Amino acid sequence: ILDDDVVRYAKLKKKGYLQIVTNLGPLNIELHCDMTPKTCENFIKLSKSGYYDDTIFHRSIKNFMITTYALMPSNKDQGSDLPNRQWVVGGLDTLNKMEKIETDKNDKPLETIKILKIMIFVDPYQEVDDELSKLREEERLAAEKALVVNKEPKTKKLKTYHHGIGKYINSPAVENSEIATGVETKKKKNVTGKFGDFSAW
Repeated sequence: ILDDDVVRYAKLKKKGYLQIVTNLGPLNIELHCDMTPKTCENFIKLSKSGYYDDTIFHRSIKNFMITTYALMPSNKDQGSDLPNRQWVVGGLDTLNKMEKIETDKNDKPLETIKILKIMIFVDPYQEVDDELSKLREEERLAAEKALVVNKEPKTKKLKTYHHGIGKYINSPAVENSEIATGVETKKKKNVTGKFGDFSAW
């Protein structure tokens, strides 16, 4: 039996889209969920839970990067590929504002830059889960229907002798029955006729 995530990730064909709302403006992000499914799913789950809300950007290097401890991977399973699998697709004005803020010798911004919240626009994992749930429900209903059909008693099919009215009646059998009845009636009439002759009285 395949692991659920193996089935789910195999169906992932779309990118994920979200918006990081900062105190300097929004940043629209594209996630390559089809390339690093586990990493991106962890990020989306944490974003939905509010894990990144009120997170401070602790380091800013002009024309290179801006980062926060919350977005830094603690180990390989938690998202070491995340920095390589997300792209800013909107909010360049916000990035420009961040770059203009002066930093100290350790690249720490002298003014606070923080994440207020993260809004999920497209969650391909939820779409896949909904699709799989629908398929499983259809399979369950089909299995129940097949079980009911198998339990129903099979009725004996009547033999059809010809088309039209009386198609289930065997005509030769009826004719033979009528002939036999006619002979018997005729014999009875002959016997009864003897009692009508009173010439010997």
